[in-house]
Amino acid sequence: MRSEKPITDQVKTGLSASLTIVRWIFVLPAAGAGFFLAACIGMFGFEALNGWCPGGELVSGFCTTGWVIQSSTLIGALVAPAFVVLAGTLMAPSRRVFVAWTLYAAGAALAIGAFHLISALVAAGISGAIAAGLLHWKYRS
Repeated sequence: MRSEKPITDQVKTGLSASLTIVRWIFVLPAAGAGFFLAACIGMFGFEALNGWCPGGELVSGFCTTGWVIQSSTLIGALVAPAFVVLAGTLMAPSRRVFVAWTLYAAGAALAIGAFHLISALVAAGISGAIAAGLLHWKYRS
C-alpha cells in the first residue's frame, strides 16, 4: 500500500503555495506603499516645522524660510529609500537580500532618471523663455 498524505496536508501545501505567489505579487505594491508612507511623513514633517516658522516668513500659512523647506525635503528623502526597501523586502517570501538590492537599484535608477527629467524640463523652460524674450525683442512694435 502506498501511503498518501492526508487531505489536510495537501490543502495546507496548496494554500502555502498560493500565499507565496500572492506575496510575490505584492512586493512592488508594498514598496510603493512604503514610498507613500515616507511622502506622508515628509509632509507631516513640513507641517510640524511650520510651527517654528518666524512670524514674518509665514505667507498664507506657508513658511517661506529656506531651512523649513529643506529640512522637510531632507526628512522625506532620507526615509523614503529605507521604507521602500524595507516594505518590499518584508513582503518577499524568500530571496530577501536579492529583493532588497533589486529595490535599491531600481529606486536609485528612478531617482537619477527623475533628476535628469526635471533638469531637462527646467532647461527646456529656460530655453523657451529666452527664445520668447528674443523674439519679443526682435519683433516688438
